[in-house]
Amino acid sequence: MKITVERDELLRALNHIQGLVEKRNTVPILSNILLDVNDNKLRIFATDMIIEVVQSLNCDVLNTGKTTISAHTLYDIIRKLSTGSQVEIMQAGTKDPIEIKSGKSNFKLPSISPEEFPTMDNAKMPFNFLIKSNDLCLLLDRTKFAMSAEETRHYLNGIYLHAENVKDKEALIAVATDGHRLAKIQLDKIDKIGNMPSIILPRKAVLEIRKLLEDYEKEVSISLDENKICFSLEALTFSSKLVDGHFPDYSKVIPEGNKNILIVNRKSFSEIVDRISTVSTERSQAIKISLEKKMLAVSASSPDSGSAVEQLAVNYDSEPIKISFNARYLLDITNNINEENIRLELETPSSPTLIRGEQDASCIYVIMPMRV
Repeated sequence: MKITVERDELLRALNHIQGLVEKRNTVPILSNILLDVNDNKLRIFATDMIIEVVQSLNCDVLNTGKTTISAHTLYDIIRKLSTGSQVEIMQAGTKDPIEIKSGKSNFKLPSISPEEFPTMDNAKMPFNFLIKSNDLCLLLDRTKFAMSAEETRHYLNGIYLHAENVKDKEALIAVATDGHRLAKIQLDKIDKIGNMPSIILPRKAVLEIRKLLEDYEKEVSISLDENKICFSLEALTFSSKLVDGHFPDYSKVIPEGNKNILIVNRKSFSEIVDRISTVSTERSQAIKISLEKKMLAVSASSPDSGSAVEQLAVNYDSEPIKISFNARYLLDITNNINEENIRLELETPSSPTLIRGEQDASCIYVIMPMRV
């Protein structure tokens, strides 16, 4: 194998994939990436056995072939080479070291046989649709903070994606919950999702694909079956196994008909919650919200830090209520609403509260109160 490739293009490709590879791995081949050279293309594979990323880029090919190389060592070398330089990568045989040359720099690195590198079988999957990259980012951003990180309920370690008929139109719905809060967003106007299987996209896959979408503005092609999903972004494909399990019936925890309605300026409310939580107990981060006609009070106290209270005039004409929340959970929600005002629908101090923007009901949040 022998190729010449532009340093900047190679670095950009390695930036996309090297984050997937663990530096210390009990399986040595998983610390490596696979370089596959054919048809004036270099394809770089990275995997952790759950996720696979394949990045393609143009190069000058003198000899085709395959090899594997340490992902982080290659990344560090290419990162430290001069901007705009040419990089030559060659290997005489699969048992020989890999040579990397650029200018007067010359590196020789060990390799593991490419036959040991595990790749996913990306045979054609039966279900396919297109989604705008900004819509996909919206789905992930509005829900990912509510994913569970606990291994005890593995089926909550991700985002639940499914199609639903809403007012005679197909909608793509994303839901995440950790048992303390729930986030749900509904996207309309996405074609060909009527027969889509319901899936749970793993937590790590959610975080990795979101990074890859950061500077991508075109449509994303999504292919999936009941076990795997593949996102295609022009020269990059991102495949992931799905969480094996059944997501709980989340509709049972979304309250309907909560009678106590608070409309409040999102920025003012968030700032008060953030300020008052400074003195809350570090572990629970509990704050108490007291509502009376036209008045909101936020308070907190702890044995070590003292107490605090702040009032705000609000649009509230319902029954007086006192209810406690985890401040961080509350701020996670308010920071994900892009409206001037937010709407809180409350019932009792022990009932779940529904939160959304004042105007937009396509994205809703549910938060469980705390017992303090």
